[in-house]
Amino acid sequence: MKKITLFAIGVFGLLTANAQVGFGVKAGYNLADFKGRTGDNPGMKSGFHAGGFVRIPVSGKFSIQPELLYSQQGVNDEVQVNEVTYQQKLKTNYLTLPVLFQYQSPLGINVSTGPQLGYLLSSKLEANKGSMDYKDFLKSTDISWVLGAGYEMRNGLGIGARYCWGLNNVSDSYNDLRSRVLQVGLSYKFGSGKK
Repeated sequence: MKKITLFAIGVFGLLTANAQVGFGVKAGYNLADFKGRTGDNPGMKSGFHAGGFVRIPVSGKFSIQPELLYSQQGVNDEVQVNEVTYQQKLKTNYLTLPVLFQYQSPLGINVSTGPQLGYLLSSKLEANKGSMDYKDFLKSTDISWVLGAGYEMRNGLGIGARYCWGLNNVSDSYNDLRSRVLQVGLSYKFGSGKK
């Protein structure tokens, strides 16, 4: 672990040695569910995300943007037992680390894509006026691929949307349960990298 940390610091140092690095914060709305069977009528769950990012110019209009975000995810379900329908909600909270490759046009429009690693912080299943800790039934990591677009003004204020496709099964109980999250939010870039 120590060697990996030192390697990451070294790579970051090389990338930023001659680059004008930008820093920022962001927050927004999540609409999440899971691909795969989680109930009889799975639906989208609302939540939010918030955190910060670093933008490292690479060449011309291209940059690398690592982020660290707190993200509320999960799914809303309907489960039928003996012809009685019960509502249940699975709440999952992740610490996510997207590493995005971004293209920024002169007009302020940007597109980005890249991998994302999510670490499960907590999970709770709420059903029939009760709740239980569900963290032990889910895997601790969620690997996703991100595709997004946005617009950033010259003052550093931006708006964007992205979709995160889960690439791995996050459940120990289902054969193929993958997260899907739509995010819409605002960002603000400040520091030496601001236009």
